[in-house]
Amino acid sequence: MFARMLEFKVKPEMEKELLKTMREEVMPLMRKQIGFFDVLAFRAENHLDRHIMISLWNRKIDAEKYETEKFLKVNEILRPFLHTPITVTPFEVETTISEKVLAIAA
Repeated sequence: MFARMLEFKVKPEMEKELLKTMREEVMPLMRKQIGFFDVLAFRAENHLDRHIMISLWNRKIDAEKYETEKFLKVNEILRPFLHTPITVTPFEVETTISEKVLAIAA
């Protein structure tokens, strides 16, 4: 399993609209991608504008294909809501610790 972690800061007045856009535009696009599993979304408790989203993928090649073919569009969709550019960090998912997630994915 593979993960992509996105970090960004949201304009406070735009947070509700960002979440709506994620649900209505971004998630349907991602669900169509081969190998896409799910997204975990986080908002920092002490810094409400700071968000992290982690997308989970079956294979690294699936995440890379999404990165090259679709992420530019997602970035353009989200840009009006953000204070900072999105930073993306790829990760291998440690499978010996993530047994519950892997069981669900299977």
